[in-house]
Parts: sequence; C-alpha cells; structure tokens
Amino acid sequence: MKNAKAITKDDIERAMREARPASLTGLAKALGYKGSIGGGLAKTIRGLVPGIEEVLATNKAAKEIETSAKEGAATAGSTRTEDTVPTTATATPKRKANAAAKPVQKHAEKSALKADRKWRRDPRNVYREGSSYATAYDILAAHKSGMTRSKLVELLAAATGKDLKHSGWDAHVVLTAWGNEPGLSRNDGPRHRSARPGYWVKRENGHVTLVVD
Repeated sequence: MKNAKAITKDDIERAMREARPASLTGLAKALGYKGSIGGGLAKTIRGLVPGIEEVLATNKAAKEIETSAKEGAATAGSTRTEDTVPTTATATPKRKANAAAKPVQKHAEKSALKADRKWRRDPRNVYREGSSYATAYDILAAHKSGMTRSKLVELLAAATGKDLKHSGWDAHVVLTAWGNEPGLSRNDGPRHRSARPGYWVKRENGHVTLVVD
C-alpha cells in the first residue's frame, strides 16, 4: 500500500482505466487503500488530477444506466406471454407494411441527419457516422485546445436532442480512452467496451483534449 505522497498521476489514471471507480473511496481501493478515504489522500488525488470528481460522477451515472438497462431487459423478457404473439394471419400483413415503410423511413432519417448536422465530421472519426459517439468525437476534434467535460456534454445534448444525463453517458464512453502505458500506443489503450481504438483523450487542468498519435 502506498502513502498519499507516493501516489503519482500515472497511478491514478491507471486505476481509472482498469477499475472505472464511481467515487473517491472506490478509487482509493483501486490504488490499494482499505477503508474510507482520508482527507490527505483525497487532497492529493484532487491536486494530481483536477476535475477527478466530475469523472467519477460520470462513472457512477454510467453504471446506474447500465444497471437500469439490464433490469429493463430482464423485466421485458419476463412479461412476454403467448397472448402478445400475433397470429400468422394478422402478423403477415403488418410485416409487409413495415417492410415497405422501413426503407423510406431510414432514407428520410439519413437525409434529415445530413441536413441538421451541426459539426463537421472529422476524417479521423472512428465512430459510425450519425451516432452520438461520432458527434462527441467531432465536437472534441473541433476544439483543438481542449474543453471542459461539462461543455462537451452541453454541446452534445444540443446537437443530438438528448437530455444532459444521456448525453453525459455518451460523452463518458468517448472520454474513457485514457491512453496506455509508456512505450505502448496510446491510441489502443484500455477504454470502455463501446469506445473504439484510434485515439486517446488528454486530461489537464479540468480540460479534455482529443489526441490521435
């Protein structure tokens, strides 16, 4: 176990990548501490990584969303009954109607997306065009000197029409690319399973900056 003075910024970032803690106490445990976090350790962590509590809060919200999604999927599966399954006679016309409508709907949505795009797509963008993750990437790419996470979430919500909570989750996924160990490519470092390789995010003085090595 290390003492507070021996902890480095690299130690904290490694713990954030590997454990994705949702609180300072969780981060302290990931660093090898036991019990509740002391004031000296908390002060050291905040000093080494400004804005760390904002990232921890995002991790907490992300875990809550994941839990809610799993519970919702389980509930939906348990409420299915034979009474809800349409008969062949009634289902066939509906399927045909839906099949005929889908191509038109998708085309309309794609056209609307292109017409309403607020951020130019960066040629390095690794995410599917039109997705919220791709928009978050483009917003970061447009701010070459970096930006605060809260500003990213605000702009992402305005661009996608999602609320701040869900925009915060989407931004969190993109921002989980913390980089990698010295000597390894930072573009391929540990990140959320939905975050694609090909970039990493630099954190400094409460700002996040997109970097492609």
